[in-house]
Amino acid sequence: MKDIILTIKSIAKEKIIYYGMLSSFIVLFLMYHNNFFRPYNFWLMYSYIMMFLIPVYFYMFMEKKHAIKWIGLICFTILIIGSPLIMFFKQIKIFFSGESVSVITAAIASLPLISAALFSKDAIVSDIGLNFKNFRLSGLIILIAALIMIPIVIIASRTGDFSKVYPLFRVMEKGGMTFVLYELYFLFFFIIWEFFFRGFMLFSFNKHLKNINLAILLQAVIFAFSHYGKPELETISSFFGALLLGAIIYRTKNIFPAAIIHFITALTMDIIAVFIN
Repeated sequence: MKDIILTIKSIAKEKIIYYGMLSSFIVLFLMYHNNFFRPYNFWLMYSYIMMFLIPVYFYMFMEKKHAIKWIGLICFTILIIGSPLIMFFKQIKIFFSGESVSVITAAIASLPLISAALFSKDAIVSDIGLNFKNFRLSGLIILIAALIMIPIVIIASRTGDFSKVYPLFRVMEKGGMTFVLYELYFLFFFIIWEFFFRGFMLFSFNKHLKNINLAILLQAVIFAFSHYGKPELETISSFFGALLLGAIIYRTKNIFPAAIIHFITALTMDIIAVFIN
C-alpha cells in the first residue's frame, strides 16, 4: 500500500500527466457535445473557450508566475458557469440575443488573460505557437502543402460519405455571402483548433516529455481520436496528417502553417460540396 501511494505521488508530480488529462477531457467534450456547437455563435464561443482560453489559462497557471492568476481562475470559473444562466432571465432576453450573449461571454472570459498579458513582460502564448516566427518558411510550406492537398481532396470527394458530411453547415449551400461568412468562421475556428493541438499540446508535451518525437506522436493520436465519426478515409488520414503537421510546426515554431493548411483543405471540400457536386 505504501508503495502504491508513493507511486501515485511520483506520478502526480509529473506535469505531463495533467496536460494529457486536460487535453483528453477537452477532446471527449468536443466529441460528445457536437450539437452544443449549433448554431454557429455557440459553436464559435465554446470552441474559443474550450480550445483556447482554458488551455491558455491552464498553461499560465502551470508554468507562469502571475500574481493575478488565482483571481483570474475564480473569475473565469464564475463566468463560465454563470454566463449560460443569463438567458434564463426573461428581462435579459429582451435586450440580448443568444448571439450577443455568446460574444459578451467570450469577451468577458478573456479579461483574466488580457490582464495577465498587460502585467507580464513576456507573451504568454508565444512559446506555445501563437506567434509569427519563421514567416517566409511558413509561407513556402503553405504553398507546397496546398499544391499537394487540393488534388487529394478532389479525389476523396468522390467517396459516398463525403456528400453526407460536407458542408458541415447546410445553410452554406445558399452560396454567396453566406458561404463566405461561414468560411471566415471556419478560419477563426481552425486557428483555435490548431493552437490547441499543434500549439498547446505539442509544445507543452515536448517541454515535459523532453522528446519531440514522442510529443508529436501523442498529439497525433489524440487528434485522430477527435475525428471519430467522420468519413473513414478522413479519420485515418488525420493521424498521418497530424504527424506531418506536428513536425512542420515544431520547425516553424508557430501554428499558422497548420491552421491555413487545414483551412485550405476544408475550403476545398466545401467548394466541391456546394458548387460542384
